[in-house]
Amino acid sequence: MSRNDALRAARLRVGWRTVERAADALTEHGQQLLDDRHFTVSPRTWRRWEGERPGWPT
Repeated sequence: MSRNDALRAARLRVGWRTVERAADALTEHGQQLLDDRHFTVSPRTWRRWEGERPGWPT
């Protein structure tokens, strides 16, 4: 299992069926955790993380 598959499996395990839902949930959590209303994760970023060459995070 590659890291991309592990991230996808983790997303599905928590019930986030789409990358849009995952990005929204991570944005909400990050804003609360960091106390920063400007923190965002876009669906495009999440797709890149699950893609073949995700870059960061490793």
